[in-house]
Amino acid sequence: MKPMWVFRYLVSAAWVLVLLFWIGGKWQETSLPATYAASDSTQAQAVACWDCVKVLDPVVIQDGGIFKMWYTGVGLDGEARIGYAASSDGVTWTKHADNPVLDIGPSGSWDQSWVRVGAVIKQGGTYHMWYTSNATGAVGYATSSDGITWGKYSGNPVFTKGSDNSWDGRFIVLIGVLL
Repeated sequence: MKPMWVFRYLVSAAWVLVLLFWIGGKWQETSLPATYAASDSTQAQAVACWDCVKVLDPVVIQDGGIFKMWYTGVGLDGEARIGYAASSDGVTWTKHADNPVLDIGPSGSWDQSWVRVGAVIKQGGTYHMWYTSNATGAVGYATSSDGITWGKYSGNPVFTKGSDNSWDGRFIVLIGVLL
């Protein structure tokens, strides 16, 4: 039986997965099947599983008869990154082999944690993406000629949250762009 939900807990310096199954009309928890110690090899496994915990925030455009989707994926390392998938019918999707297409920034950068897709448009031959980061609650901008290889704008972030006590002082999510 496939797991219905995956929960992640941080216990000391280890990731512990708890799988819940719907069996006999009620939720049943398995024994803790996997513990990921914070080592280089398990961190590499966590990044390889970059969207296996959750996918969210899909943005879809139709371009040349192909539906193109950018989405946020959350992996075993607890980070969110941006992936890409394509479809000829908008129903059956194929994820790009080199996902994620937009990764978190280096330690200390404004987007060092949880990058989430906000909006993607295509103007002429260029794709434009606006994305948010939970690290600072700000909005960044990136461009691409193919929708897969993205260059982050060197002046990021392009929009920041308000002061701590203002209505927009926590973070910014769910942005949109209209032409």
